[in-house]
Amino acid sequence: MLEFTGERVVPGRVNADLWNEHLSRYLFATRVARDKQVIDLGCGAGYGTAELARTAKSVLGIDLATDAVEWARSQYGSENIRFEQASCDNAPVPDRSQDVAVSFEVIEHLEQPEKLLAEVRRILSPEGVFIVSTPNIDYYAETRDETGPNPYHHHEFSFDEFRETLGRYFAHVTIYTQNHVPAVAFQSINGSSNSAPIVRMQKAATETDLTSANFFIAVCSQIESPTISSFFYLPSTGNVLREREKHISELEKYLEREKEEHAKAVAQYEKLEKELDAANEWAKSLDADVVRAREVIAHMENEGIAEQQKVAGILTARDAEFEERTQWALSLKSELEQQTHRVNAVLESRWYKLGKKFNFGPDIG
Repeated sequence: MLEFTGERVVPGRVNADLWNEHLSRYLFATRVARDKQVIDLGCGAGYGTAELARTAKSVLGIDLATDAVEWARSQYGSENIRFEQASCDNAPVPDRSQDVAVSFEVIEHLEQPEKLLAEVRRILSPEGVFIVSTPNIDYYAETRDETGPNPYHHHEFSFDEFRETLGRYFAHVTIYTQNHVPAVAFQSINGSSNSAPIVRMQKAATETDLTSANFFIAVCSQIESPTISSFFYLPSTGNVLREREKHISELEKYLEREKEEHAKAVAQYEKLEKELDAANEWAKSLDADVVRAREVIAHMENEGIAEQQKVAGILTARDAEFEERTQWALSLKSELEQQTHRVNAVLESRWYKLGKKFNFGPDIG
């Protein structure tokens, strides 16, 4: 199955409104494509190329995406349909070989849209017609206000800019607006042969509002453009009320999911808030513990200083006592030396020696 990227329409993968919006452009183009050589520039999934082939002589669909071309070939085989992988500004066809060229919702995707227009002018016959569509930037930007610019679009056009750009390449440019409009349909349901097809549509007398137009469809040529009357497409899935109710239901489901996600986000926020409060309380308790620890350390330091001072006092006293005792010992030593000197002097005196000889005097030897 061809992937639906959100921009490229794939049959069976989009809602009815989007499908009818794209298919109706090709139905509009069939009014000038009958029995003509047609090229579909940017054919995508190929459903529009196949629609043109219902009345055209032959149709070539080209697209830059290989997967889209392969899908189109597998889905829409026919003798008068051909699909090729190619760029819109380098179509694989000779000069002036095409009677009709169509390019729907492609020009806004191109970095250089002028290359597309120059290529179309090259491949169209002198009487050829080019039908091209693009979103109206005034309306489109408003509808995407919250989601932002379309990431697939390089440049979107206003009415005046679209007309002026096309006018540089084609002598005649007629622009139509494409809008989703409500209608009231009266149709036979018995399928009898006398039930006639719709032959008249009563259009309300309203002026075209270019600023609110959804899309612009331009019919371009070098000769006078063919006259195409206003075109209304009433699809089989065109029950507007049903589609709106379905869309509202989908929006309600989406809103409900968003509410659930919001509730989850709020619950997560409240949980994180409680965890943060708990973390703050824990941090406060740590601060208190740090303050108490600092107080204990300061107290221990103070006690340590006092103890050190006490020990220092004892040591000072011991040093003084040691010094005193040292001095006392030194004085005793000095006195002993003096006494020893005196004794030695006595022993060496002739009086002591004479007394010793005659066994007279003290015995100090």
